[in-house]
Order: sequence, then structure tokens, then C-alpha cells
Amino acid sequence: SWYVLLPVLGLLMATRRGRPASRQVAAELGLVAVLIVCSVGYAFVARGTDLLNPFVSGFWLPHYVGWFGIGMAFAVLEIRLRQAPLSRWRFLHDLGDSLGTCWALALVLYVLAGNAVAGPRVLVASSAWEGVVREGLYAVVAALIVLPCIFGHTRGGAVRAALSGAVAVYLANISYAVFLWHFPLKTVTFEATDTAPFTGRFWLNLVVLLAVTLVVASASWYLVEKPLLRYKDWSPPGRGRTNREEAPLDPQQNVDQTEAS
Repeated sequence: SWYVLLPVLGLLMATRRGRPASRQVAAELGLVAVLIVCSVGYAFVARGTDLLNPFVSGFWLPHYVGWFGIGMAFAVLEIRLRQAPLSRWRFLHDLGDSLGTCWALALVLYVLAGNAVAGPRVLVASSAWEGVVREGLYAVVAALIVLPCIFGHTRGGAVRAALSGAVAVYLANISYAVFLWHFPLKTVTFEATDTAPFTGRFWLNLVVLLAVTLVVASASWYLVEKPLLRYKDWSPPGRGRTNREEAPLDPQQNVDQTEAS
């Protein structure tokens, strides 16, 4: 369903010719904010009313679209900061320089998400608030892990070097497919290893599931995602990429204009 929705979002966020870059960024971030709000609202409908099955609806796209929205926002802001280093979003580079702090905070929040603050350890939260808190914590954890890998004044260090290597780049390419396929494959591996959920045999199932998921995710990348990326630069008539292809601004020039953006 995400593959079906993504082209529609791309058309909505496509650069309009003549629109200032700052307004384009604001429009795109506004759309991301709408996605996040809709995801939260969906959680309350799914778990706080009788309109939807709370278990089944917890695996539908609206429940997780807010997570994807964070990645979309990071992509928009990374391009904006390349074009306008002095924009209002430059604080992200300061945060990106603090990799250890970001990751330590992510670890703390991850521990909180797995404890009573986010409700019992079950697949489906018992209330709408528990679900929103848990999914929100997971979203912030993911954002804190990824943020220093995208932003920062310096790009050095052993961690960034490792994350820029061939293995890390390949895993990044198939990461969405891993997210997409691991859950249905988990059901298959549980049946293959004769394991009921939450009954142990963790390492056996981890190794089997990881191996199967990597194979399936790789096939999904090469057969579906990578071919579709050939069409990622297409723009409808009347829209273009002119604002996105602007040369990066000289930090010493147009300071007032850049600060206003």
C-alpha cells in the first residue's frame, strides 16, 4: 500500500515552477505533518472505537505512515540545507555533530518504550494512548539514530565511515523491503521451527528469519524497487525540479534572505 501511496505523495510534493524554495519546503513539511496527525488520529479510531478490529488494523499503513513521514522530512531538510546552509534548519547540523548524545538518548527512549511507560509487552496496545505513546517513542528513537548519519558539520569518524561502506549502503537499499517482509516471514519461520510466539527459541528464530528476510528483501529491491526508481525524477507538466537543482548558496551571500527562509 505504501508503494501505491508514494507516487501520489510525490505528485503533491513536486516542485512548482517559480515557487520560492522556502515556500516549497514549508509545503512539503506541511504535508508530512498532515501524515503524522492522520496516523495519530487513526490510532485513536482503531483502538478507541469499535469501527475497526484493533489487532488487524494495527498492521495497516495508516498506523505507520507517521514513521515514513519522519524519513520524508529528513530528506526534504537535508536538500534544503545543501541549498541554504544558513537556513533556520541549520540547528540540525549541530545535533548531527553529537552522534553519541543522539544514540544514548535513543537507547534510553527505547528502554522506556519496552517498559510500563508504554504499556504491557504485547503486539497490540490495550488503549489508544498506550499505542500512540509506544509508536511515538519508536519514531523518536529511529529519528535520533538516523539524524547524525544525515546531518552534521563534519562527516568524519569511524562510525560514519562504517555506515558509508558498501555493506551498510546495501543494507540501506533493502531496508524498506526488510521492514515490509519480515513480519509475514516471521509467521513462516515460526511454523518451520515449530515455535509459538513468546515461547523462546529466540536465537534460532532470529538466525532463520534474518537469513530468509535478507534473501526476500534483496529480491524485492532488485526486481521491484530498483526498476521503479528509474521513474523517480519524472515531473508532471507545469512542474519541475528547478528549485531543487539550485547551486548551494554561498554562506557569505544573501544572508538576510537565507535567514528568512
